[in-house]
Amino acid sequence: MSIQPRDFLETNPEEVDGERLLEGDILLSAEQRRALAERKGIASKVYRWPEGSDGYPLVPYTFGDKNVIQAAVRSGMNHWMQHTCIKFALTTNTAQPHLRYIYGGGCYSYIGRQNVTGQPVSIGRGCDQLGIVAHEIGHAMGFFHEQSRPDRDSYVVINDQNIISNYLYNFRKASDSSVNDFDVAYDFSSDMHYGPKGFTSNGKTTISTKDPLAQGLIGQRSGLSHRDKLLANKMYNCIGKWMKKCGLSSDPCRNDGYLGSNCSCVCPPGTSGTYCQTVTGGYYDKVLGTCSAKITQEGQVKSPNYPNRYPAGTQCAKWIVAPECHVPRLTFNDFRLYKKNPYCGGKSCCYFDSLEIRTTNRYTGDVFCDTDIAKGRTFTASGREMVLFFLARTNSYQGWSATLSFIAVPGCSQLSASQYLHTYHPSTKFGIFNSQPNTTVSIYQDLSEILNGDKLVLAPSGRQVKLDYLYVRTRWSRGCTVDWALVNNYGQYNFPPSTSKIFCGRRKVTNLPNSTQGRMYLAYQGSKRRSRGMKFKYTIV
Repeated sequence: MSIQPRDFLETNPEEVDGERLLEGDILLSAEQRRALAERKGIASKVYRWPEGSDGYPLVPYTFGDKNVIQAAVRSGMNHWMQHTCIKFALTTNTAQPHLRYIYGGGCYSYIGRQNVTGQPVSIGRGCDQLGIVAHEIGHAMGFFHEQSRPDRDSYVVINDQNIISNYLYNFRKASDSSVNDFDVAYDFSSDMHYGPKGFTSNGKTTISTKDPLAQGLIGQRSGLSHRDKLLANKMYNCIGKWMKKCGLSSDPCRNDGYLGSNCSCVCPPGTSGTYCQTVTGGYYDKVLGTCSAKITQEGQVKSPNYPNRYPAGTQCAKWIVAPECHVPRLTFNDFRLYKKNPYCGGKSCCYFDSLEIRTTNRYTGDVFCDTDIAKGRTFTASGREMVLFFLARTNSYQGWSATLSFIAVPGCSQLSASQYLHTYHPSTKFGIFNSQPNTTVSIYQDLSEILNGDKLVLAPSGRQVKLDYLYVRTRWSRGCTVDWALVNNYGQYNFPPSTSKIFCGRRKVTNLPNSTQGRMYLAYQGSKRRSRGMKFKYTIV
């Protein structure tokens, strides 16, 4: 049996020389700590390494510790030199700013060039993997973590309720004014991205991707991604230097390709052609593999290699979408994963291997390992979607197998798929109200737990539902994509956007239209503890 090591960010010390590590592996100078100039390409040019005599960025370095695995460090530097114009040179001049590789108590680095004689980059125990060394060098070149970007909320959800409280500060987001991302798109496959369960307090996901299939991509440590390389080459003007060398006045490469040192285009995944002009697929297609998949047909759903042992290092998602007017149901035939371990803030949890089943929320669910799921146990989604996220750091057992079926929702009338905004069905959390004429009712859900569900208000024959007001108290997000309240006065529980209204933040909404079919649907989703619920008052008229 093989077991992959724990995430180095979690085994790192909290402090180095009395200074708390930012985001788990970042040292900040006093000036940086004051400014907190965050993510991924640091905005200030002061922290970039200057050019050497040949006109290319030069990073002098020494080995300050005999215990450092020098071959691993050199592999990491060669990886950077292979894909950028930055050069690393061993130096004996220790009176100048330079990197000093040490075997410290973990893996950590300062951000960018420090005006000191020998800034430490610790490549300690468990840090000699290529992607980890490249990650720490990335910090030294001026990279922050990918999920710190100001635009991260468009791509990921930070599940605060699943994070060890003392480490919530590691998930802070950068401000727009302190960042320069050089117009490089957010990258789930970045070597600088946190993994899905970093600093988890309960074994559940701490960072969820808004695209469910991307869940298995974050946290890779195999080396720099294409967009990591593109960012570095923009940040240090490598492309401009290569254009000059190649006698070009502009970069001919398209679709986020870039001119390389050999005067040819370096094309991103999913493109081809001399100038990357042909789009052949998606950026993530090759790294998604066959394990992550969108499932729209009934049948068997299994872990990789089942009934043989699943491979260590597996991260994959199953995004199950039922037909209109149906909900997914999983019935387990077999389940065996590695046991719980005390690595969630000292508490026992499904740390190494786990299956997360999301039945009511796209971004978080219940986590299972060991023999937690008995044969015959079923899981039914509250809406058309169910998400499974399987993570394995060992290859201990055969994994799991389940039968997927789609269960019809009584009383549902189909709409075209393009009309759907959100699909949630009446649940036991909220239920159905059969109201009498001229009755006023006030309902309040002050939620201290993560919850979602629908409420259907039915008026007697010949009557309508008048919504006097709706009070919403949720976390605000652009487009209300994280937490929200939905209202549909046509009684369409699928909430088509043409007849539905969506609200978030903290607000009281009035002047809402009456129902038209004697039925009013309201739905609520709260994925953050800051989202306290909704309150509404209605009258039958």
